[in-house]
Amino acid sequence: MRKFWILACLLAMPCAVSAQRENLNALQVGQKIQVDQTSKKNCGTFLSVSGKEISLQGKSGAQTIQKQDVRSVKRTENKHRLRNTLIGAAVGAGAGAAISAAAWEPRGFAGAEEREPRVAP
Repeated sequence: MRKFWILACLLAMPCAVSAQRENLNALQVGQKIQVDQTSKKNCGTFLSVSGKEISLQGKSGAQTIQKQDVRSVKRTENKHRLRNTLIGAAVGAGAGAAISAAAWEPRGFAGAEEREPRVAP
């Protein structure tokens, strides 16, 4: 069974590599991208892609990066960052409220013993 999974992973690798190449070709000129290299990250506006290099317009001007030096390329559009942060905060607050409501008892903390008041002699 283990050999089957190893073989399946090896056969799936070329499919993943070709899908990544198609994604680079699907980028449109003017999209904001981040190119991760082995030693640094470059951010800028996508200009073009060829068989051996990727071109982008950064803050310091046009840059050409060889594909062999590229680890990954990501689009950097942050349309929903604030919305996702607010959703996460609301879910966290709701979970905290639910846990607090489940642990609360009208006479004190859950598991606390009722004690008789002490009378001084």
